[in-house]
Amino acid sequence: MRSTVKFAALAFSLLAFGGTAEAAGCAAVIKGVAASAAGLKVEFIRPVVVSRGQGDGTDVLDIVTEPKIDGQLRCRGDKFVSFTARIPASGGSELRDAFFRLQQAAVVSVLQWPAAKASRTLLGMTAEAADYLRASIERGDVEVAGKVEEHAGSAGDIGLFWTRSEREFILVAAE
Repeated sequence: MRSTVKFAALAFSLLAFGGTAEAAGCAAVIKGVAASAAGLKVEFIRPVVVSRGQGDGTDVLDIVTEPKIDGQLRCRGDKFVSFTARIPASGGSELRDAFFRLQQAAVVSVLQWPAAKASRTLLGMTAEAADYLRASIERGDVEVAGKVEEHAGSAGDIGLFWTRSEREFILVAAE
């Protein structure tokens, strides 16, 4: 199992990654996620941010849901860059179910996969991340985490990052 330092470096590189390929455009992602996860009342809003030196043209939209899932959608124009969502590990079964449904809606909308394929992939990744986290805890690793990645073809990559305190999902565009 890799350490959280490697996990953080990968997460940073995925977030900093600028390429786009066959992923859906951001307008389609926004519409698709909102429709696929309609019961979660998903909204994409522009955050009020004061920053300097971010001239790379990336737009960041915060994701707001009724069950309080935190997330962001990053785009350059209408080109999809990344989608992240996170919940506290202590969240109850309803929050975990909503988190899974949001992940599935994102995979269906961004990668344009059928819902059944998205569900199978995410269930497998979730089980694997839980196993890696459990093993990390049992070994007494200094940095306790479970990380799983799935290459999703020319549209991008899927990642799950679990720690004792948080569950994070990330989708990034391919080069």
